[in-house]
Amino acid sequence: MFTMTDFERVRSEKRSGSILDAILFSLEKNEFAYSMNLCNSHDRGSYAEKLLRDKLVNHGFAVDHCAEGGDFDLLINNNIRAEVKLGTVQSYNKSVRYTFHKIKPELFDVLFMMFLDPYGMSIKWTTNEMISEWSVDYKRGKDGYQVSFDGSKKCGKLVYNETFDGFVRIYSDLIQTLVGQ
Repeated sequence: MFTMTDFERVRSEKRSGSILDAILFSLEKNEFAYSMNLCNSHDRGSYAEKLLRDKLVNHGFAVDHCAEGGDFDLLINNNIRAEVKLGTVQSYNKSVRYTFHKIKPELFDVLFMMFLDPYGMSIKWTTNEMISEWSVDYKRGKDGYQVSFDGSKKCGKLVYNETFDGFVRIYSDLIQTLVGQ
């Protein structure tokens, strides 16, 4: 059998600086990302939902993970409908991109976009209002919108928040305000 050492040795003989070389998942880069990437897309998505659920719970939110096939993935504090989408880095025309599929803004309040790359996972988020505003320039498919980010995890026309901590700060404050009323 061949080992990763064997593969790395022969791969290093290749002279081109292919984009695929730059995005290759490996245990050496990040064991978590490598393991997630080995899963099929359905399982990766399910794991992303559960990882986000646990992260929200650890930050003090009450979270219900909705059954598969529901209109949204998570119900946060009994009133925030959240959709979780996972994009894995993909090669596209000699560059890379992350694509999120089946975006239906009428079915969620908050959209969490989880980016899986060879070095781990990061989270950005936006609201249904921002997706609806972005969507005026795009055609909706039968399964919803498709949102693409470039290799730097940027999407030019979409307004989104760069960090999960931003969600925690904004929504924790909002919930405290609502509870105090």
